Amino acid sequence: MQSFKEVPLQSQRPLASTVGNTTYFSPEFQLAPRALRALIYAHENAHLRQRRSRITKLPKTLSGHPIYRQMLELDASIGSLALLAGREPAFMLPDDPAVTAHWGPSGHYWTALCVMLTAGMPLQTARRRAFFCQMPDQVLEFDAIAAAVDFTTVSGVSPAQPFLSPPATPPDERGSAELVVSPGYSVEVASGVSYPVFPRIATPLPWESDYSIAQRRLRARQISTGLHCLTGRRGSDEVAFRAANARQYVRDEVRFGLALHCFGDSYSHQVEQAQYDAWQRNVRVAEAVGVVPGLAARAVPMPPPGYMYPPITGHGPAGHAPDDLREHQSQYLAYVGALYDLVTGALGGGSQAGRAGLIAGLRHISGVTFHGNDKAINAQQSAAIRGFCYRSGLAAAGSLDSYLPEGEDARYWRNFHPIHMGMMRPEGADEIFRIAREVGAAWSMN
Repeated sequence: MQSFKEVPLQSQRPLASTVGNTTYFSPEFQLAPRALRALIYAHENAHLRQRRSRITKLPKTLSGHPIYRQMLELDASIGSLALLAGREPAFMLPDDPAVTAHWGPSGHYWTALCVMLTAGMPLQTARRRAFFCQMPDQVLEFDAIAAAVDFTTVSGVSPAQPFLSPPATPPDERGSAELVVSPGYSVEVASGVSYPVFPRIATPLPWESDYSIAQRRLRARQISTGLHCLTGRRGSDEVAFRAANARQYVRDEVRFGLALHCFGDSYSHQVEQAQYDAWQRNVRVAEAVGVVPGLAARAVPMPPPGYMYPPITGHGPAGHAPDDLREHQSQYLAYVGALYDLVTGALGGGSQAGRAGLIAGLRHISGVTFHGNDKAINAQQSAAIRGFCYRSGLAAAGSLDSYLPEGEDARYWRNFHPIHMGMMRPEGADEIFRIAREVGAAWSMN
């Protein structure tokens, strides 16, 4: 058995986490009781064994599936008991130590900023609009993964929270009984896949005493469908709907920026043929492994190519592939060209030469293979786009360095807006939060 001393001790929150083939421990870890530290050591050591499995070609769409992540946590907990007893675990589920890049700040903030600057938009105007384009992924109240955690919360506890994200609702707001009404759709039928009928108001289940949990479910769907395009609709319809929203608010910096986030997701959250085929292959692999992996693999259906991923579960079946610039390059470059046409069509200006140079530059960047963990890859992609802006004369050297969203973690609004007060003017933080809630409901499927 490997010694626990082989687990490197470094500082990173939470108490402990395993990234790649390295385990990190927070400063608070040393303050924990000795028995708890031993249990955490054993649990993370079990994770290292999962990632050192002889099965080295685990498909990313399987390893990234949220249900498989939960199975890995349960497996690590069982394995840790064997390690504490001085025995080798009989069997460890395989895990993939590689972490792919998200279409996060590189695909939203930096791409939108680069496109708007190329289209001739003034620097400060473009920066503020790009800021709001990135905001839904930076604020937990508007984040798609946090919304999924909220949706699965029962009696204040979500089985997904330890593996995915804090909930979209801050802990001290869980008792709210506010009634939320959504003006959009109430029934979804897309591509032959029927989803449940959801009410247009927050409707408690029979055992729920008030509206607070029902409110969270409805808001979670508003975030998922309204701000992140996880609708299950035909992709071409989604793109057209999001483009129309952006054109409607072209003079409104906050709403236009939020609309650009949705416009980007209308491309990145479409199922492509390669992803669909890979998922079907992975289902067959999982079913060959055993009954439980097979059931887990089929728990969330993959929509057919050309359709959006469904509400709440989103692109969980495909892992992070839909958010990866390199793996999703064709959709990414289509988005770049369409965004350039949308901005120049609404505001005037632009040229075919500028459009061609923009797409050529971003084609090169999105085709490069970067290395490292998720954050490192995102930072490299973002730096490459920022460098392209400088080299192309779109901005003076250093003028874009004051806001680097790829270096920030998602946080609750009360912690987000104070560090970005410059972007909150003239509307003010309260009004911007209200606007984001409003458009999330107005553009949703509920």
